[in-house]
Amino acid sequence: TGPGMVTETVSDSDGMVEAGRSISLTAMAQEGYSFAGWTVNGIKNEQTSTTLALTMNENKTIEARFGRIVTVTTNKDDGNSSLRWAMAQAENYDIIRFEEHLANDTIVLTSPLGFDPWLGGGFVSIEGNGITLSGNNTCLILSNGSHHLALSNLNFVHGYNPEGEGGAIQNYWGSLTLQSCRFSLNIAKEGGAIFVDFMQKKTLTLLSCIFDHN
Repeated sequence: TGPGMVTETVSDSDGMVEAGRSISLTAMAQEGYSFAGWTVNGIKNEQTSTTLALTMNENKTIEARFGRIVTVTTNKDDGNSSLRWAMAQAENYDIIRFEEHLANDTIVLTSPLGFDPWLGGGFVSIEGNGITLSGNNTCLILSNGSHHLALSNLNFVHGYNPEGEGGAIQNYWGSLTLQSCRFSLNIAKEGGAIFVDFMQKKTLTLLSCIFDHN
């Protein structure tokens, strides 16, 4: 769904596949969009590659998801083309990226970043390029209400929430997947680096992340 197309192999000319055979699907996004994942029978598939191989042992409904690429062009805390602006613009399956000249730069926050929990949950990815998000020892860095967030290649430092939950990230109703992220010197009453409310039966997935003096 969205601006892109899917090609497949193995099926017959009428689109049917013999039971037990394997198929291969390849997703291709249009310019300005990016592949955001697969769903199989309405369930998000863990495969992140644009190519999906499946054994057809039953009828399956397979969708490729495509999202807009929302680009951050400034290291300012607020205003047009800032990360805060990009998060406010993001819709379901969108991917937030940073321009190359911002690689390894720092964004100093004056208030927490976040998604409005009352807007409904969507899948949003933020792909850092070594960007550091700093709470400047004055605020929590990121509060997630109900979105499903995938964050990669970001550094979270000096988040500050001494009377609350989560110094760097506070997560209640959404799910988090973090890859190649680093958490350093974040402070909170509970969950110095990350707080996840598991009473809400949400998930936290950590892949190659580093935690240092939280």
